[in-house]
Amino acid sequence: FKVKKQVGRTYLSYRYDELIYLDSAYLNTQGYLKSLYFNSNALVGSIFKKQWKNKTLVYGLEEQFAYLKSSSFVDEVNRFHEKMILELSIMKPTWIFEFASGVQHVLTQEKNSESKAEKWAYNPGISIYSRRMISMFGMVRINLKRTMRMPSFNELYYSQIGNVDLKPEIANQSAFGSDYKFN
Repeated sequence: FKVKKQVGRTYLSYRYDELIYLDSAYLNTQGYLKSLYFNSNALVGSIFKKQWKNKTLVYGLEEQFAYLKSSSFVDEVNRFHEKMILELSIMKPTWIFEFASGVQHVLTQEKNSESKAEKWAYNPGISIYSRRMISMFGMVRINLKRTMRMPSFNELYYSQIGNVDLKPEIANQSAFGSDYKFN
């Protein structure tokens, strides 16, 4: 195939948060409950897109590193989260077909213990879009996909409301709709 166009994007971000949780109504010898949270999050990724004739290929990789330390618990928590995506779009005169395949790998470990949690997820997807108005249905779109969302550190560890037993959210999503263009 002769490649018509290729574009890419690389991105990098870093975030650092500190949170002080203070509960003055907590009954203990100090008269209050104070918890400190230190959270770092680094993200780096690249995504590329190649086009030729009636096809488009998108592929990419993203790596996220998150770190949490708190005065509420002794251990420090590290999370490595990798995401890979491969998507192929095929344009026909009346329809666009998109086939997506994603893989996620998450490794969470507590620094001072042997505790490790590893999770793999396969996230396939398919989308179909009409390129023209189809009688009274308009421009039809159909999406089917699977996603996984890891619980955030706040959901897992935040003071008295965090739950370390939370599992990743797996969602099988579908969307059906139509768009109309009026002149």
